[in-house]
Amino acid sequence: MSTTDFSPAITPAPPLSPAQLAFPCDPERGRLLYDAVKDRLAESFRQIATACASVAEIDEARFTAFLDSIARARKISPRFFAIYYEILVAADEDDIDAVSSLFAQLISEDAGDSVPSYNLTDADLGPGNSARYSRWADMDPEYPISLLPLNSAEFARIASVTRDAFGLMDVGAPEVSGEIRSLLAQVVFASGGVGDTLMFHGISSFYLWGTMILNAEGHKTTLDVLQTLAHETSHMHLFAVALDSPLVQNPDEERYHSPLRVDPRPMDGIYHATYVTARMHYVLTRLIASGTLNAAQLEEAKAACANHVKAFREGYQSVSSQGLLTELGRDLMSGAHAYMRPYL
Repeated sequence: MSTTDFSPAITPAPPLSPAQLAFPCDPERGRLLYDAVKDRLAESFRQIATACASVAEIDEARFTAFLDSIARARKISPRFFAIYYEILVAADEDDIDAVSSLFAQLISEDAGDSVPSYNLTDADLGPGNSARYSRWADMDPEYPISLLPLNSAEFARIASVTRDAFGLMDVGAPEVSGEIRSLLAQVVFASGGVGDTLMFHGISSFYLWGTMILNAEGHKTTLDVLQTLAHETSHMHLFAVALDSPLVQNPDEERYHSPLRVDPRPMDGIYHATYVTARMHYVLTRLIASGTLNAAQLEEAKAACANHVKAFREGYQSVSSQGLLTELGRDLMSGAHAYMRPYL
């Protein structure tokens, strides 16, 4: 889900430098990208407030304090991105009362620099936010999903495995864990519904920027979680890099074979999947070389790397033969391909 448009009136950010476009993980680049998205959100809120000021009730002092807190904060709550889109929907429907109510939910807050883990409950996320997260995570009408909270035992298990995954990367691939921590504001654990057509693995979306929703059911080992952390934050990386320029120009309604999904996907999705596959291979290769994996993890990592090579080969074939790539899209994918070339 790569909806990255905020407001056409905002001045585009300067082009990324070659170092910022490089494939290897970089914590400082992650911080720059997170700040760019955060600043864009603040400017978008400011413009909407100005446009709505004559009809909606907006506490100017409180709103100014909120914008100041965004500017100072290292990270912000992902719910503010969802509220932004809810304000757009309410304004489009001329629901002024809803616009006023949503602006009242914008409070000064600094999410800090950690990556806390939450269950998909109002007790963890705040009143009304479990439904809000579920709504904005489920945006594909072709494959609706049901997000359900975990019981306490399962939440404790997956939270422990996730701490182990970060700890393993901190020792064996610190630049990877550093970039993930710089882009990720929180991990939310959930499970899917029994009747869902597809079982979701992990979800990241610009509607909830900074959140990774992880399906505990599909993550049994430390490397399972570790790869999904790399997977979803690579999507976030691409979302942020492509704020002002698309990666591909293929029409959204066209569908192509995906290396990571059984269903045909738009080319933008194929592009994301291909790039993300290379990133998962990258982190596992770094861990294999570091000597930090035990025997069972080493075998698991080698098997996963072989699958990632196969998936990248399939995805790259689709992207290179059918993708209408922008200059940005070509530059980013060339870095991923240069990294993967020795393994192909």
